Amino acid sequence: MFDEKCVLPLIGGSQSKPSAVQRRIADKALENIIEPFPNYADIKFGPNFDWEHKEPGIETSFQLYLQNLRVVGTLLAEFSRSQNIAYLEKSEEIVLSWVEYVEAGNATEMTWYDHAVGARSRVLMQFLACMDEAGRDYDHARFRALLERHANLLMDDSLHRMNNHGLMMDMALISMGLGLERMDYVYHGLGRAESIFWQTFSETGMHQENSPEYHNMVSRMYRELEHFLMQNEMSFGSGVLRKLEFSSRHMNRLAKPDGKIPAIGDTGSQRAVKSFNWDSFHDSMSGFSILKSEECRAYLAFICGYSAKAHKHADDLSILLNFQGEDFFVDSGKYNYGKNKFRSYVVSYKAHSSFTPNRAYARPEDNRYSRVIATDHYLDSSEFKVASGHNRGFKGARLRRSVYMVPGHSAIVINDLGQSSNNEAWVHRFVLSPKVEVSDVGPGRATLKVGEAEVTLEWLGAEMPNPSIESGAIGKNSVKAVISQATNRVAKTKHLVFTSKRGKAVDASLVIHLGPGSSTRVDDCGTYFAVSSQNSHGTVQLPKFQI
Repeated sequence: MFDEKCVLPLIGGSQSKPSAVQRRIADKALENIIEPFPNYADIKFGPNFDWEHKEPGIETSFQLYLQNLRVVGTLLAEFSRSQNIAYLEKSEEIVLSWVEYVEAGNATEMTWYDHAVGARSRVLMQFLACMDEAGRDYDHARFRALLERHANLLMDDSLHRMNNHGLMMDMALISMGLGLERMDYVYHGLGRAESIFWQTFSETGMHQENSPEYHNMVSRMYRELEHFLMQNEMSFGSGVLRKLEFSSRHMNRLAKPDGKIPAIGDTGSQRAVKSFNWDSFHDSMSGFSILKSEECRAYLAFICGYSAKAHKHADDLSILLNFQGEDFFVDSGKYNYGKNKFRSYVVSYKAHSSFTPNRAYARPEDNRYSRVIATDHYLDSSEFKVASGHNRGFKGARLRRSVYMVPGHSAIVINDLGQSSNNEAWVHRFVLSPKVEVSDVGPGRATLKVGEAEVTLEWLGAEMPNPSIESGAIGKNSVKAVISQATNRVAKTKHLVFTSKRGKAVDASLVIHLGPGSSTRVDDCGTYFAVSSQNSHGTVQLPKFQI
């Protein structure tokens, strides 16, 4: 039914390398054990298979990967690599089971979901191409009707979203259009895919789905699609390709000094990059900034704002800190996409090193334009670096956090401002890496150590916030002080929590001394901070920002 050039495999492909995980999943399927996604729970396949199975804790994700026939895509990848007919025979058995399921009028909420339709379309096209290649018979009319049903959904703009799910639909539509010789499908998918590109990659080349993992994934999808287009004598053109090349540098800008990518938003395990640079970075569309200093070996990330809500956590006004190659303040990770206590926790405001009135806040859909939550000040100068943002998503309250790095004085300064129509419990929370040892905790002060690296937290002013330590705990229905360093895994850690005096306003300033024995002094002079130390470097004035 299809020319091989028209097939855009979901798994594997001509540019991929052999994968032990892929082989494991395919071989398990030969034994009638389906692993819907790497490291997900197994389910037994056979006659009267339960296509509606919902795995506890990951019901939605499990159903998604079951319904999109990812296991068939894996079997087909192994068939294409090895030409072992057993992989194709098992693919046929599973595909026919699913077809009979939907032809009987059955469906779950994931069966015709955008992600599933896009992915499954590619699997079905590859399946039919492999059947043709192997000279195996199948019902052409039946499968063409099935593909047309998928195509009608892929063409429906009301079901299409301007994010990675929409791109999945467009990749499938372009492939199907070439296979079915429907150029209207091709041009519709190509036009939407290009629109998504320009809307979701900022001027800095950063993808706007609030997660390094998704930046990598979507960039890879566009490179894969461009390679496919070139095979079919088409292309996105020089404009898209130039920015795509620019976006490939983003991971090096984002990497910490240890070479690892921080687990921001829906990012799983921390992958390492091959190179790292000490250049600070700011992206106004996403509200993401990184202040770096090679002089004092410090890395401070600040998150405040977004232009798309996909994969966005309640992490505004939050920070990450790496000093001398060691993590001190970390993000919570994604855990998974299921409806469970761990997922609910890691996306919440209580799971991030942020400043809040200890309650949840609203994140408007139109924040790209309304900028209710945004980073509105950024400067990278020779004397200091600063990022400052506001969060006006709290009902009846306005908050601002400004973070400064002063390399010459080995110090970080944080200024938290809050105003509310009601008395609030103003909370300054710091999510510690599990490696951090806490000592010398007292009024307005704490010392943190990881190996030989040490930082001291010192609050300024007469009314210092009260400190407390929250230790990781996992209850029957709730959790606290945990982070997810890999999918479906959590680790207990500690939160260092400072609570300012309850009231309608707060102006709290924190100095983080980088290294032991610091002589750095910070004075609040009203409109600016004056930073000085005994080892000269002069006095540095840091501008204060209004709420």
